[in-house]
Amino acid sequence: LETIAVGSLSTNKVCTITHGFSTADVTVQLFDMITEAQVYADTARTAADMSTAGTGVVSIDFGTTPPNDIRVVITAHNGATAAGAGTTGADIAYS
Repeated sequence: LETIAVGSLSTNKVCTITHGFSTADVTVQLFDMITEAQVYADTARTAADMSTAGTGVVSIDFGTTPPNDIRVVITAHNGATAAGAGTTGADIAYS
């Protein structure tokens, strides 16, 4: 569980989250922190360049800045663990 602060998004509108699950078998869900509505964005199991594969990171490209901060829920499906739980914002890199 992470929180993306929309004020921290740069002109690229991309952030990379290190989740620590050591698998690409993850599901990424995005929710608006105010409305609880599901947010749609391009997600990839890659570094910030959206092309270098990684098993410990996901990159999220919003395209345009969301109106509110975003809650990110990452669920591992291959030997699921609770890595990274409760570390709000600590593992997010904005680019």
